[in-house]
Amino acid sequence: MRLEDLAVEDGIVGGPFGSTLVGADYVNAGVPVVRGSNMRGRFVSGEFVYVTLRKFDRDLSRNTAEPGDLVFTQRGTLGQVALVPDSPYGIYVVSQSQMRVRVDASKVEPLYVYYACMAPSFLRQIDDMAIRTGVPHINLGILGKLQIPDMPRREQQAIAEVLGALDDKIAANGRLILLVEERLRALFERDIRRGEPRLLSEFILLNPRREPPSDPAPHIPMQMLPSPGVAILEFGVASPNGGVRFMNGDTLLARITLAWKTARLAMCFACGMVMSVLGLPST
Repeated sequence: MRLEDLAVEDGIVGGPFGSTLVGADYVNAGVPVVRGSNMRGRFVSGEFVYVTLRKFDRDLSRNTAEPGDLVFTQRGTLGQVALVPDSPYGIYVVSQSQMRVRVDASKVEPLYVYYACMAPSFLRQIDDMAIRTGVPHINLGILGKLQIPDMPRREQQAIAEVLGALDDKIAANGRLILLVEERLRALFERDIRRGEPRLLSEFILLNPRREPPSDPAPHIPMQMLPSPGVAILEFGVASPNGGVRFMNGDTLLARITLAWKTARLAMCFACGMVMSVLGLPST
């Protein structure tokens, strides 16, 4: 099934053109704008920038997304897709780097479409059809021609229900991790005052030399390091030609933000610095 055949009339739209929406238009409250940073999970979320209602009514009323819509990345991190949740906002503006698809719910389950668009076969279509001139990107025509599996409605509902339940469990586990981290941080702050200061170099190796992986490996750009947090829950994939290699048990330090993070992934490489604790083997 092609996305354009599943969308309502005028259901596939892009973000505003050129100078219609620029940084100077952003305000602290109003209509939220969906950017790439708001597409890190199943639902559009995170910290938003906003435009005024006047700006929205005058220039942006066609570039909207509503609850149940799917938002796709047009340029930049291709393959990103997120659903617009039922709350807390009733309408959003998609930025210049995003596109919106509003599917016909009488034809297909929107949540099934989301999961189908996360499948490797769908991502390969994007990679095959992407325009490589300048920054890799796709357009509305390419997006509409991307295909997902045609399944009976009952199977669509079953897939959406099972995968949705798994994502709910992952989200619950993530919230639990944050609570545990807060507790550990409080204990650390309490106990650190009891010890004598020692040089960090007595305990760590900074950027230890390691052989690069032979195949494409998980890649952690600095913007994916959780803040706060000690567990990396998302990553990209890149060729093993550069960066700092790290392993399970290492601690990552972003060069710019100077925020300490712990990596819990297999052989990878990062855009930052790596500390390996002496005497503790990595797995």
